Amino acid sequence: MCPDYSTILQGRNAAMVPCWC
Repeated sequence: MCPDYSTILQGRNAAMVPCWC
């Protein structure tokens, strides 16, 4: 399950930008 880009842009999961979808 990948985090939504909306959450990534917020910086909460910035390290998970290159997701493993």
